[in-house]
Amino acid sequence: MAEQVAAGGASAERLLEFMSDVPLTLSVQMGRARMPLRDVMGLSEGSVVELDKSENDALDLYANDRL
Repeated sequence: MAEQVAAGGASAERLLEFMSDVPLTLSVQMGRARMPLRDVMGLSEGSVVELDKSENDALDLYANDRL
């Protein structure tokens, strides 16, 4: 039994080593906003955009565009 656990651990380590080279794109989304292009073009440094989530809501973490 101990040999099976050790073998499983070694296989898990090999899998983790293999996966560590897989490219992954991460993005974090705080919320969304819909606005007309004219409003977007009027944004400048310091502009505030109201999002559909509050500051207490969880962030959405996407890996390769999947939530």
